[in-house]
Amino acid sequence: MKHLRRFYGLVSLSFFTIAAAAHEVLFARALGLSRQLSYYLLQSLSNATEVLLCVLGIAVAQRGRPRPLRELGLAAPVGRALAFALLATLPMSLGFALVSRLNPQLTLATIVVSTIIAPFVEEVLFRGYIFRQLYRRAGWPFWPAVLVPSALFALLHVYQATTALDLLGILAVTGVGSILLCWVFARWQDNLWAPFAIHALMNFWWELFAIDDTALGGWYANGVRLATIALGVLLTVFKDRLWPRLAREDANVAFAATPPGGVPGALATASLAERAA
Repeated sequence: MKHLRRFYGLVSLSFFTIAAAAHEVLFARALGLSRQLSYYLLQSLSNATEVLLCVLGIAVAQRGRPRPLRELGLAAPVGRALAFALLATLPMSLGFALVSRLNPQLTLATIVVSTIIAPFVEEVLFRGYIFRQLYRRAGWPFWPAVLVPSALFALLHVYQATTALDLLGILAVTGVGSILLCWVFARWQDNLWAPFAIHALMNFWWELFAIDDTALGGWYANGVRLATIALGVLLTVFKDRLWPRLAREDANVAFAATPPGGVPGALATASLAERAA
């Protein structure tokens, strides 16, 4: 079993590195484009490449028998994840509405790319793929499995910084945010729709009210964001009381500990439930 776990770890880290490198190359080229349409086309190519590399990594690890939707946590309940995100982001939606005006320059393309596609691809790559593969399949402890994707997630946002202070702030905000999203993913029985929904809505409120051009923001924006994080943590801690746990959610976690063609035993299932709790 140990050699299989090492194999999962090696494959997932390899494909994750390739996907991150592809993102850097294509995104850097996209930033250099002057035409908005060309930027969005190249950005879409970058996103599609990253997701396809995740699926390919799953296919290699699963010896040609991939179930990508389930493997990435996408075959999980959507409605409760959306309800959770709507409640958790109330401090941002209400807080920004009190002090800010709607963004007059907001376009449909910005909404689709910044609040749907980008968060979805980031959650697939950083939470659904590399974190889940390392934590569930490769059997890494929680913190090492979280810190690998979170460090790179933070580094991929440093292009937004213009000063050293901005750099430190963006690294802190995105790094801690990634750790929290990994935790939400695990506590929601590997339901990727939960971190995606809260990530997407946080981006949406940020864009809707034109809070800042970067992920950093000012004191008020970060205070409201901290309130959203606190509420999200509280809702997640009491998740099973608010949204009764479903059998298929536990099965979703047990699935990630099952070797290709195998069936998890009672001890494996119990262990996984404890680690997600």
